[in-house]
Amino acid sequence: MAVAIEATAFGSRVERNAYATMMYMGTPRDYEFYVATRVMLRSLIKLRVAADLVVIASMDVPLRWVRALEQEDGAKVVRVENLNNPYKNQANFDRRFKLTLNKLYAWSLVDYDRVKPTSRVYALVKVLLIVEATCKME
Repeated sequence: MAVAIEATAFGSRVERNAYATMMYMGTPRDYEFYVATRVMLRSLIKLRVAADLVVIASMDVPLRWVRALEQEDGAKVVRVENLNNPYKNQANFDRRFKLTLNKLYAWSLVDYDRVKPTSRVYALVKVLLIVEATCKME
């Protein structure tokens, strides 16, 4: 299940380290998480991290989002199939976690010496605060 990383338009150099995040569809806040992912990527770019920025995206993530992540944000997007969650039919299963097993794909990024998983939660909170402040100004 190893995933080869291809160079993007931002350069042919592959770093030895990577920051990686997940994108999959099916949550009530798919678009907000997409925006939060972009905010996070741009923050890492501003910090000039010496690492590739990798987004592990399920095949159902819209292609226009994938293109924006690659072409506008400089991410290396790895497209993957959703992994089946064997717990999804349990009575008390929270559907928000249906695709959480997709995170296992991070272990397949074998081109890197170190992969740092990243959280979009901070970026999502930042986006929601900006939206809230904008709405109050109107």
